[in-house]
Amino acid sequence: MSIFFFLSSLSIFGTATIITPTAVAATTGSTTSKKYLYQYSWTKVAPMPLARSDASATTVGDKILLAGGCVGKQVLQNWGGYGCDAITKSATLFDPTTETFEAVPDMPRERYRHAATEVNGKVYLLGGTDLSYPEPQIAPVDVFDAKSKTWSTLPSEDNLSPGAMTDPAAFAIGTKLYFVGGYETTTYNATNKVWSYDTAT
Repeated sequence: MSIFFFLSSLSIFGTATIITPTAVAATTGSTTSKKYLYQYSWTKVAPMPLARSDASATTVGDKILLAGGCVGKQVLQNWGGYGCDAITKSATLFDPTTETFEAVPDMPRERYRHAATEVNGKVYLLGGTDLSYPEPQIAPVDVFDAKSKTWSTLPSEDNLSPGAMTDPAAFAIGTKLYFVGGYETTTYNATNKVWSYDTAT
């Protein structure tokens, strides 16, 4: 499930639901004593063309890009835990204004449990893993251009290596994108490292 705030609406993918706040009020005072009152309503929209979990949902322009994810079931694996048995490289654009989905070309590779962030109309997919064994950490950075609706991959010298992780976070400030945390898949150790990449250089 992906949850994010967009155009005064909270969108939840996996359930295709939008919460729209109708009023927000706050008392004055310090940040530790503020109280917030939200009035909101739930609205169901058309179901996703392909149900998915462990995907990324990224605002780009006035739309939201859903990319990759698990499209199978959580099944018992030979290492003793549960994992997804089918993932996808498909991508879809959601328009909150018309509440419609639009198929776009597939990503260059399957991935899930990744992060994504947008800079200047382009969505950068970072890290994550696939269903290969042993479980890899995906280093190549795939980029979706919302204007041309095409995918590309950054040159190999710009790979997230050795920083590629699964289950990370990502965000952008100006032209720089930041890749934060996650864990490596050999011993499943979490990391507190932060990597940055300047898309303008």
